[in-house]
Amino acid sequence: MHASTPAVTQRVRAAATTEAKVAALRDAYRGQRCVIVTCGPSLSEITPAQLNAALDGVLTIAVKQAVHVVGRQADLLCFNSYNVRRFDLDNRDTLRVYAPEPSGLMVQHNRYDLALPMASHEADLAQSLAGTRDFARYELDRTLARPWGPGIVHELALYLGVTEVFTVGWDIAAGSTANVHFDDQTAEAAFFSAGRDRRPTLAGVRGRMPPVAKRVLRTARSVAAHHRGQPYNRVTMLPGEGAIVARALPATRDWLASHGADLRIVTGAAGAASAGDVATTPTPAFLSQLDRAATA
Repeated sequence: MHASTPAVTQRVRAAATTEAKVAALRDAYRGQRCVIVTCGPSLSEITPAQLNAALDGVLTIAVKQAVHVVGRQADLLCFNSYNVRRFDLDNRDTLRVYAPEPSGLMVQHNRYDLALPMASHEADLAQSLAGTRDFARYELDRTLARPWGPGIVHELALYLGVTEVFTVGWDIAAGSTANVHFDDQTAEAAFFSAGRDRRPTLAGVRGRMPPVAKRVLRTARSVAAHHRGQPYNRVTMLPGEGAIVARALPATRDWLASHGADLRIVTGAAGAASAGDVATTPTPAFLSQLDRAATA
């Protein structure tokens, strides 16, 4: 964990409004490097011990279940309502940032310190951030609403004042259409490969339920899964979603660069990036770079 984080988290939690909480984050890590750790399968190629040794003292943003890999090193935990489970934090100073699903139908049960509303969308890839590439529209100086595809973490990192952004486990950068996570078990992998919930009997029953009953059932199932530590609110990626994000990488890099931040994508055997002309860093080189930064 970065040395500044306990004080930053305290300021955010003490602020009375969402606007004040966000303002407390402005340039809180100016000039620092940031590592965004996400849930792609390549994350499993780095042992938690290796990763945590490299992240010691480095600003770390964990996305969803990746927080269970980085543990106490997580400065921020970012999550939305989809594909979540119970997040058991090893450090009480980790700042929890949540983007709720706009309809309110997808209920999740993790605590959070800061809620940034997710912008409404109609699951239209052309209108996603990767489709429009209108990054400036969602800078936190302009709006609190967080975009879809991709969203929340890059804009937040920039607002924190960082000058270098590494992504680890962000395998969507390879353009893969598989929504598989580093910690998927056989049942989870089967769900994502099928692209639908494999419960035809329950699905038929739900189809005949009124909306209120569907919400009650969804809430009850999510509460049970949350307390068991199992994933819930599962969704698959839309066809072509990985590819459109991958094609937007040069624009993402250029937008970050225009604000003085370099983007570097860490690759592994399972997440080899088709990143065009965006710089990639092999996992061993990434670890050694962070080690050198920590001892400099």
